[in-house]
Amino acid sequence: MDKNPLIIKYLVVGITLLFLGTTIVPSPAQDTEKSLLPTSSGKWLYVGGSGPGNYTRIQNAIKDSKDGDTIFVFAGTYYENILIKKAINLLGENANTTTIIDNFSGNESTIAIQHSNVIVKGFTIKGEQTFYAIGLYSNYITVQGNHISSDEGIYVGSSSNSILYNNITGYGLPGSLTGCGIYIDSIFSNNIIEHNSIFSGNGISIPGNHNFINDNLIVQDDCTILYGGSLNVISNNTFRGSGLLLNGVPEDIIVSNNTVNGKPLVFLDNTSNRVIDYDTGQGILVRCENVTVENQNFSHAPCCIQVFASKHCQIVNNTISYCYGEFGSDSGIAIYYSDTIMVIDNTIYSSNIQIGQWDFGYNNNIIVSRNTYRSTELGYYGINIRNTYNCTLSYNNLVNTYLELVFYDRNCKIYSNNFINSSYINIEVGHFPHITFNHNYWEKPRLFPKFIFGITEKFGGDYPEQVLPWLFIDWHPAQKPYDIPSTS
Repeated sequence: MDKNPLIIKYLVVGITLLFLGTTIVPSPAQDTEKSLLPTSSGKWLYVGGSGPGNYTRIQNAIKDSKDGDTIFVFAGTYYENILIKKAINLLGENANTTTIIDNFSGNESTIAIQHSNVIVKGFTIKGEQTFYAIGLYSNYITVQGNHISSDEGIYVGSSSNSILYNNITGYGLPGSLTGCGIYIDSIFSNNIIEHNSIFSGNGISIPGNHNFINDNLIVQDDCTILYGGSLNVISNNTFRGSGLLLNGVPEDIIVSNNTVNGKPLVFLDNTSNRVIDYDTGQGILVRCENVTVENQNFSHAPCCIQVFASKHCQIVNNTISYCYGEFGSDSGIAIYYSDTIMVIDNTIYSSNIQIGQWDFGYNNNIIVSRNTYRSTELGYYGINIRNTYNCTLSYNNLVNTYLELVFYDRNCKIYSNNFINSSYINIEVGHFPHITFNHNYWEKPRLFPKFIFGITEKFGGDYPEQVLPWLFIDWHPAQKPYDIPSTS
């Protein structure tokens, strides 16, 4: 990838920070309530404090402002929804003491920015009933040094060439962020997201292209999601109890120098003949061939091993535990668009194996063998197989887990496995499924064949036209469990 965008990016950051430093200059000789003096040609307006003529509402000051003006907000709590349609600077006295709280108006954002060349800096923002705390709907916007507590953090909507710098989302309220810390909409680009701290929620969601996600701290969220896209840079980020989740095959992406739980995040793209046997926090393979991930101990991260559009790769002798979250991030192992992948001799606790997805194309020739799956919650975790051809599950231990086969699974062979206290098997497949069960141990010795009930669906458009019950039979169930050693 051309390095020019990186150079341009850092020039933009430097110029912006220089602008902030030169336009906001403290002066100890003046009244402490008006300690920030303007050096630009624009006018300054003040909200709160005790100065004569100060505004009591932020929106009223915005109404009276013009392009290039600065609005300084003194410490206090302001129950408002803010709409910015002018090129202004909105500055809080201190993010710890200057708070804007949604006034229950039902607007989409507590602060909605609909004009270019706007700076919002130095606030605590609480979106009590709004969707996003801050919404960006224009270009060249800087959001810096804010503390955000809301269902959703910052929404980068119709915005390109904007900077989100040194913000904290989920601030002060553990679990307060239920959605995305930062969400970048799909068609917008050249945004810089740096030095932010995101607690809980879904981290940073990146459907767009050519964005820079660097030097952020992302803690105990479900995942940071990259929805395919191209020319994105994700570097020097720290994930704790979190990680990076792909939701599509990215193009021309740079992922470098990130850590997951203090270990390196290994991202390989178009790589062949490699073995990942060194200590790793998360392993992601994209368009790889003959790569092996082995002897790892993955824990408390979303989707620890991800395989996209790869072939002839092996996942061998790993221990994976407590991978949890949403949007597929509760999978210890996820395999999409891939061919000839072997998952062998792994021990997996309270995490899923996700093989294929209904909207992720097809897998082919997936072998899952000699693995042990255990769940602390009966039937909550297990193996999920969707849209996969020629899948073999053999000699696995499934304890307190489930097996789910959905949509168009063809030529799937399930034999010689131990199903011990497994809560259910769910099978929802397309017309004329080719799924066979044989010689599995079903919790106890059985004199008669084991019946497995499912349904078959014929689809027309997005919904099934016809749903019929379907019966699968293990004609020769094993009379005793197989001796399948665990790797740990």
